Amino acid sequence: MKSVNELSSLDHKRSASSLIEIWESIEPKILFYMGLFENINVYISVDYGELFFSVLNDGKEIFHDERTLPLHKDNVFINSDLTIEINLTLINSLDYYEKNVECIYYYYQDDEELSLTIDEGTVNLIGDFYFNLSSFVTFKTKILIYLAKEMQFAVNRLFNNQNIEEKNKILDIYSIIEQITVYSEINNICFNKSIDLCLSLLKYKSEYKNDILEYERLIEAQIWKN
Repeated sequence: MKSVNELSSLDHKRSASSLIEIWESIEPKILFYMGLFENINVYISVDYGELFFSVLNDGKEIFHDERTLPLHKDNVFINSDLTIEINLTLINSLDYYEKNVECIYYYYQDDEELSLTIDEGTVNLIGDFYFNLSSFVTFKTKILIYLAKEMQFAVNRLFNNQNIEEKNKILDIYSIIEQITVYSEINNICFNKSIDLCLSLLKYKSEYKNDILEYERLIEAQIWKN
C-alpha cells in the first residue's frame, strides 16, 4: 500500500460506524449509573454481534446484559470473529482527565498459518476516566477514537489482506480518517472542519491533512460516478 489512490480502492468497512452503532446500545446505562454512583467499573465485550455488558460498584455487579445486537449487515462485528473488549474505571470528577489508558489490537499469528485458521484477534481498551455530565461527550469521543484506530488496523488485516506488521503511512492515514469520522459524528461537525480539531487533539502531524483531503475527494468522486 503506497498511495492514497490505492487506499480509496479498498473495502470500505468502517470501524467508526461499527463502533458508534454498538455504543448507542450501551450509552444510556453508563449515563444512568454514573448519575447514581461516584465511580463504577464497566466491562463490555462484543463478539460476532453478541454483547456482554457488566457494571460494577465496589466490586459488586449492579447491572448485567447479554444479548444479540441488531447490527447493520455491514457492521464489522457480524462479518468477522473480531472481538472487542473494554474494561474501564469511570470516576465522577469536575475536571476531565484519563490515566493508565492502553488500546491495542492483538492476535496470534503462526508463521505458517492458513487463511482458514486465521486468528481474527481482539481490540482491547483499558483505562481510568474522570469526567462528569458536562464532559461526557469528551469521554465518549476519546474512547471511541482510541478504539477506531485499532479497529481499522484490524479491518485492513481481515478484509483488505494488508500486512499491518510493517510500518505503513497510508494505513496509518486510514486509521486516522476513521478517528476523524468518529470525532465528526459525535460532535456534529462536518468532516473537513473536524480534521484540524482531531489532528490537534491526538497530536498527529499536520502533514497528514493533505492526504486525508485527497482520500475524501477520491471517495466522493467514486460516489458520484456510481
